[in-house]
Order: sequence, then C-alpha cells, then structure tokens
Amino acid sequence: MAGTGAAPGLGHAATDARGRGRAPGGGGDHRSPQSAQPAHRARRRPAGAGCAPDVCQPRLAFSRGSRSGGRADARDDPTAPPAPWRDRGLARASRSGLAWLCPRRGGRPPAPRHRARGRRVMMLRTRLTLGISLCFVAVTAIVALEGRLRLSEAEHRFERAEIAGNRNAWTGVASAELRGLRDELSALPNSDAIVQALADPARLAEGSAPDPQPFLADLLERIRLRLPGAHLEVVRADGSVVYLSHPGPVRFLSGSRLAAVLATTQGISGLVGSPTVVVGAGAPVFTRLGAAGAVALVTEAERLLPEVQANTAASVSLLSPAGLVLAQQDGSEGEGGANPGKGQPPSPWPGDVAQIIQAPDSGGLVRVSHAGRMIESTLLPLAAIDGERAAVLAVSRDITPAWRRAVVLSSLSYALVGAELALFLAGLFWYLRVSFRPLNAAIRVLNALSRGDTSVQGLPTTGQDEIGRLARTMEIFRRNQKLLAETSAAKERIDSELSVARDIQSHIVPTTFVFPGHPEFDLHAVMEPAKAVGGDLYDFFLLDERRLFFLIGDVSDKGVPAALFMAIAKALFKNEAIDREGTLAEVMGRVNRQLTLDNPSEMFVTVFACVLDLDTGIVTYADGGHELPVRLSPEGRVEVLKKQGGLALGFMADYLYTTAEIHLAPGDALLLYTDGVNEAMNPEHEMFKVERITETLQGNVAASGGAAQIARTLLGAVHGFAAGAPQSDDITILALRWKGPRALVGAGEQGREA
Repeated sequence: MAGTGAAPGLGHAATDARGRGRAPGGGGDHRSPQSAQPAHRARRRPAGAGCAPDVCQPRLAFSRGSRSGGRADARDDPTAPPAPWRDRGLARASRSGLAWLCPRRGGRPPAPRHRARGRRVMMLRTRLTLGISLCFVAVTAIVALEGRLRLSEAEHRFERAEIAGNRNAWTGVASAELRGLRDELSALPNSDAIVQALADPARLAEGSAPDPQPFLADLLERIRLRLPGAHLEVVRADGSVVYLSHPGPVRFLSGSRLAAVLATTQGISGLVGSPTVVVGAGAPVFTRLGAAGAVALVTEAERLLPEVQANTAASVSLLSPAGLVLAQQDGSEGEGGANPGKGQPPSPWPGDVAQIIQAPDSGGLVRVSHAGRMIESTLLPLAAIDGERAAVLAVSRDITPAWRRAVVLSSLSYALVGAELALFLAGLFWYLRVSFRPLNAAIRVLNALSRGDTSVQGLPTTGQDEIGRLARTMEIFRRNQKLLAETSAAKERIDSELSVARDIQSHIVPTTFVFPGHPEFDLHAVMEPAKAVGGDLYDFFLLDERRLFFLIGDVSDKGVPAALFMAIAKALFKNEAIDREGTLAEVMGRVNRQLTLDNPSEMFVTVFACVLDLDTGIVTYADGGHELPVRLSPEGRVEVLKKQGGLALGFMADYLYTTAEIHLAPGDALLLYTDGVNEAMNPEHEMFKVERITETLQGNVAASGGAAQIARTLLGAVHGFAAGAPQSDDITILALRWKGPRALVGAGEQGREA
C-alpha cells in the first residue's frame, strides 16, 4: 500500500476509473455500467391487499420479462413448461387456501372438482346399504336353505314311514292269508283220500281205486267255509293234474314250483304272478315209495285288496310288471280316480307307467298331477316265490287339498320374506340417510375449509356420540386451518420479503467481472447462500490504474441478520478504501472499530482483504481470521499459502491489523473462499476439506484455466461431493489470475493478433 498521503488521490482515481459505475451524487452504486439494472427492474410494486406477496410478485417479474423481450410469455406457447418460480408461488398459495385471493385467479374461488365424465362413484351410504342387504339376503338364503333341507329330510322320513306303513299293511294281510292256507294245508298230505287220489292212473282206469273228484270237491267246500275263495290243486309228481278247482292260467304246482315243493318236507308258500297274481301254499304228499305228488291251496291276491284298503284308507291297485291293472280297490268317495278295467293302464298315472315299473324293490313314492288333482302313490314291488317281480302294489291318495295348502303356504312364505326384505331395505336406507346427515354436513364443512373458507359454521359439539366427537374434531381442525391460513399468509409475506432481499443481496456484490483496458488480470466470483440470504461477501474495484482492491468475508451467522451485517461491512470497506486516506491495515482497523462499537448483536466477520499491484504482481493483504488462500501456478501446481493471522472484525475495537505480501508470478492464480467450501458435508457427514480443494484444481485447471473456470470447477466439485445433502453454510469463491504487467500482456496479445 502507499503511504498516508495516497488516500485522497486513490479516491479520486477510483472515481475516474469507474466513474460510469457510480451515481453522480456519490455513495451510490459502484458497479460498472454492465451491472447496472434498468429502472423498471429496480422498482417493485407492493403486494396487493389480500394477495399473498410471493404469489403476485412472480407475476410482475414474469410480465417484465415478457415486455423486455428477455423471456417469452409461457401463456403464448401452450407447449412451453411453466416457470418453476411461478408454480412454487401458486403451489404455496394453493396449500394455504389463499390462491383464490390472487389476481391471477381473477379473485374468484376455485371451481369445485367434478368427478370424471363417465365414471360412476358409489356413495358410502349406498355401499353400506348394499353390503348389509347382501349379508341379510345371504343369511336369509342360508336359513331358507337350512329350512328347506330340514323340510326335505322330514319329507323323506315321512315317505319312508309311508312306504313302511303300506308295506306293513300288505305284509300283515298277506301273512294272515298265508297262515290260514298253511293251517288248512297241514292236514291234507296225511289224508288217505289224498294219497289214494294220487294213485296210479292205471288203477283208476281199472276201477281198483275210487274216483277222487267228488271227495276233493267236498274237501274244497269244507275248506271254503273257513277260507272263502280258496282253490285246491292236487298234482302228481310227474306233473299230471289230479284236481284243479280254478281255471286260471296261473298254477301254483307247476314247473319249478312243483319241483321246489317235492324237494321239501314242509312245503312252500308265497306269491305267484303273471298274468294273474295268487297267494298260495303247497306241501308234498309222501307214500311208502316216496313223494307221490303235491297238494296246494291258493287264493287270488285281489281278494286281499279290500282289507289292505281298509288298513291304509287309500285306493289300492295291483299292477302287473308291465304296468297294467290287475286289480284295484278304490278308497272313500273323493279319493283315487276312475276305476279302469283290468288290463288297462292305471288312470292316475297316464304316461307314467315306466316310473312305476322302474320303482326300486324297496318301494318308492311318486306324485302325479291328473285332471287338476294331485295324486300321491306309494309303489311297493311284490316278489314271487322264485324271486321275480310278481306285481306292484300301488297305494294312492288324493292329496290335492294338502298340496294346495302347501303351495299357498309356500307362496305366503316367499311373499313374507320378500316383504320383510323390502321393509328391511327401506328401513335401513332411511336410517342410514338420517344417520349420514351429520356426515354430509361435515363434508360440506370440509369442502368449505378446503376452499379456504374458515368462517363456515361447524356441527353442534355437545353430543357424546361419534357425531359429537367428529364435530369437536372438525372444530379443532377449523381453528387450526384458520391459524394455518394466517400463518401461511404471514409466511408468504416473509418469503416474498426474503425473495426481494435475495435479489437485493445478489446485486449488492458485483456481478460484472470485465475491466476494459486492464488485461493484466482475470477475476471471477460465485456466491451461493445456504438460506434465502447469506452472510458471505466479496467485492473488488480499482483504486487507480495500477492497483486492484478485492476482498472476501464471512459473517458469523446466516440468514437476514448476517446479510444486513454483510451489507454494512461491504459498504464500510468501500467507503474507507476509496474516500479516506490510509494503508490497508488502517482501513481494516477503521472498519473493525465501526463494526465493534455499533454491534448490539455481537456479530463478527472474517475478512481477507487484498490490494494487487497490476505491474508487479505483489498482493498486499490484511487477514481478519479468514481461511487459507490457495495459489495456482502455470505449471499446474496447487499450493495452500500460509498467511499472517489476524482477529475477526467485530471483536475488539482497538485491535491493530498488520499487512503482508504474496508475490505472484505471471500466470499465477490466487483462490479465496469461505468455510462453506472446505466444511461442506456429504450424507455421511464427511467434510470436503482443503485437501480436496487442491486435488480438484491441480493440473490443467491450475495451469491454464481462467478465473471463471477455476471458480466453477471448485463449486461443481463441492456440489458433487455433497451429493444432495443440505447445504450447511454459505459458499463463496473468488478466483484471480495475474497474467503479468500491462506492457508484457499487451505485447503478447498484439503478437497473437499479428
């Protein structure tokens, strides 16, 4: 630095060198013409009443960009993406519920969102009604199914009991008849008259044996006194008939049955069918020579039907295996049907003969509608002595009245279930509609709150049920929403003010790095605050045609207080360096004294202030506790310089600062930075450190990179190291490369031009 007498001349020279960058009145903006802003960019309209400042303000900036021709209006190009700052402001206003206050929305509340066209939305009440109805129908169906199964099981039990009863009725009558036949038959094989009747036919022809016919006829008459309708059969062992009282086509003692009788000692009894059905009992007749023949008593099965009908109180029919009526006994008047003739299909089952024939051996029950009547018939297959089916016994009842009553009761049951379901659904719908009225009111309140209307009236909060608790919760939500709206509005104002402060701070530091007529050096600086505004600072300006003043600093805090303190410190340095006499150490002392005496917040700032002699490359510096500078050589080496320590400004008003020098060779670069660079952290909480600064810049960047390349390379390395981790401190980088004296640099440029 020059002596004390250089101060007035330095201030005047600074005015001549950069007079175009200063306002005529002095103390104004010291930036160069390239950094001056148009007047309309410096003026800002105040936020309108009721409009969130950060929402409306971007609209003004957007309009200015359109008028100045620097940026086309996105509304003119539907394919252009929306500006991020414009979306952020609108998004913040939308989240706070104040977007409808913004003039961009025309001062109208946003229209409610309608459901998508063609998409049906089922209401909760409808879903509940449908779900409960399905559950009710399912339970009803299960109960009905269980009832139907129980009824079916009861019907099966009734059918089995009916079949068993009818079979017992037939079995009882047939057994009694067979027992009587066997009792009468028991004395006949031992009768001498029967034995003589079975004598050799030759003897009968010679007349040596009496004719058996009168005796057998008389015997039959005596038997019929006890067994009306009985018939007598007497047959020799060779099959020749001795006596046959019935002319029917069915004989008991013939074929296999005769052989079976002769093969036994007690005889056999049972049914014989096809084409007629008879009940009979037969026994062998023995002589001294063996079985001479057999005798049998039979009666027609038709004679048993009246007694069976009396026991069952139903119409009884005896059917052949082919389905033709062999015999039929009607029940009481009104039951059964027309009595068909023998050999005709049974009248109650027209067209259903196959059903009867296919009835199982254990019997079955069928219902047939005939002539407007419902006939229920029990079909009992009757087995013959030889195991074949002799006939089918059909016990029929007219169940039309009971069937009609069952149909009516079933219809009434279904109607009652349907009516019950309809009443249940109607009651459920009404109950849910009444119960959901408070919920619908709550939805209206929430819709109003979503539009930002916090004046809407809530629900009564006195109830202790779910609606009362919901109402109290909604009232708390309404109050919180109102408080949120107020807080959001305040935050929007603060954000808008911080945005303005950020713009102001970005223009407090110089942004133009070109010095016309001074090819001796190349200078560039970058600054990124950790918050909206920061406490880092840098400045540079010419003291005269030979000396360049530049500095970098870091305020002890961040945010708005640090930004204000930074602005004060920067202004003091510029005023003290240009307008007053003194060395660099004296400038540091005067600035320190002013910052210390008027510092109620006890803030401080670290500063590294330098003056570069453009002809010699000597950098005179004063250190205020700042970070170590770095020198980059044309050979690509990076060197961290040791410096003379000093106290940060703002601690001691009477602290005396000293100066030292750094000698730069032509092509050397000097890098200054704040602690936001070397103390930057990655997600693993590792710091960037000075070692990474040297590793980043050594090589081509240190050798031939311009000041802008040096600063941007280091800034990019810091961002890459942080890997998205939040920025913990302000980052400021100032790079200066001294190319050499003006005469040497000018001659080199003229040689390259030639």
